[in-house]
This record gives sequence, structure tokens and C-alpha cells, in this order.
Amino acid sequence: MKIEFEAKQVLLIILIAISSHLIVFVIKFLHRRIVKKKQEVKNTKWLSISSLIVSILVFVIYFVAVGKILIELGVSLSTYIASASIIGLAVAFGSQGIVQDVVTGVTVVFSDLLDIGDLVEIAGQTGYVESIGMRFIIIKNVNKAKVFIPNRTVNNVINYSHGNIRFYFDVRMPEDINHKKIIGEIIKKMVDTFEEQYPSFFIDKTTVEEVSASTKVEILRIVFKMWPNRYSIVETNFKQELFTRIQAIDTTYSEWMISLASEIE
Repeated sequence: MKIEFEAKQVLLIILIAISSHLIVFVIKFLHRRIVKKKQEVKNTKWLSISSLIVSILVFVIYFVAVGKILIELGVSLSTYIASASIIGLAVAFGSQGIVQDVVTGVTVVFSDLLDIGDLVEIAGQTGYVESIGMRFIIIKNVNKAKVFIPNRTVNNVINYSHGNIRFYFDVRMPEDINHKKIIGEIIKKMVDTFEEQYPSFFIDKTTVEEVSASTKVEILRIVFKMWPNRYSIVETNFKQELFTRIQAIDTTYSEWMISLASEIE
């Protein structure tokens, strides 16, 4: 049996394919624009739900487009749906992981486990959640690379509350004015050096601020904004080097005068 197609049919098939792909492109583009605006007001739950809806919508659009094309090729709609159902059952039995991905993706969104914009650790990967889809959670890691994590592998999740963890040293300043100035310069140089040596350890720029205390003692606070599990470099190397440099100009300076703490903003 020879099937012949008219130019009109071929043109229609091409039009359906192009238009469906164009619609998907527009939906994804608009969603990215909305996500960018909504992230500023931190409406993360809406972002997570919309990300999953867009993923489902894209699947539906392509499913309908393929159906339309097959109808033009002479395949009945009922046959297509029946075939899709059979294939779906085969996939369900043969690739249960895919079904588990979809179910887990829905569960993740509505369980407040994580949202778009959260800094999380999943399956040994740490990064900011970019999207939650039917099959994958996409996070951007410390190297700015996108990591695709199958939903079914989401079990132990550590959520770092958008990464707003302040890890800091409170440096007690001596009374001598000259020593204060020198120590301030030492801290600035050390902060710059460490950020240059370990750029992948820092989420944002380290800040140095004065802290008002109940006593007349002056305190400089060095606030580090680092990736989770990367603090050991400042707990050991930075603190020890800072203490050594300060003691070199002030032999009365003690190690307890540099205190370490952390808090969630």
C-alpha cells in the first residue's frame, strides 16, 4: 500500500511541528521572566509549583502535536490514544524509575521540602535550586554548572535556608591606636588573599564591620559568606594566620580574643 501526501498535508505537518515548538519556547521564556521577577519577592512556593506545571504543560503540548501529525498521516486519534496508553503501561512496568520521578517531583513541591532559590544538598551535590520538573531537579553548583538530579534519588535533603548563613570572627581590638590601624589593614589583606586563593569557597564578598559592645572594647567582625561545608579553611588556616600576624605586632594579644560564631539571617 502506497501512501501519498499532498503538498498541503506536508505543509500542515511542518506547521504543526514548528508552531508546537514555538509555543513551548514562548512558555519557557515567559516562565523564566516571571521566575526572575518573583525571585525578588521570594515567592518560592509559587515558583516551584509553576516549574512543575510548565514541565507537564510542555509534555501535553508535544503529545497533542504528535497526535495531530499522526492524524494527518492517516492514523486515527483513537488508535493513537490506545497506543499511547499501551506504551504508557509498558513504560510504567519497564521503567518504574520514570514513574517514581514524576510522583516524587509532585511530592517534593507540595511537601515544602525545597523550593526554587533554596541552597540545598541533595545526593552529595550542593547548589541553588533552579527548577523542579517531572523528572529532574536542576541545581546550579559552586562551579556554576547545572546538575540534573533524578527526582527518585531525592531522599536526604539538607536545606540551607537560601544560604543566608553568617559565619564570622569577632576580633577584639587592642587599645593602642597604631595597632588598631595595622590590624585593620592585616584583616583586609588577608580577606582579599583568601578570596583570591579559594574563589569557589565563597558565595559572596566577605565584609568587615564594627560591632558595638556593652563595654568600651572595640570589636571588628569579619563576616564570611561561604558555601556549606567549606568553613574549615577559615576555622583553621585563616584564624591561625590572623592570630600569628596580630601577635607579631602585639605580643600581649591572646588567641581567645578572636572568637568564632555563626547565625542564620
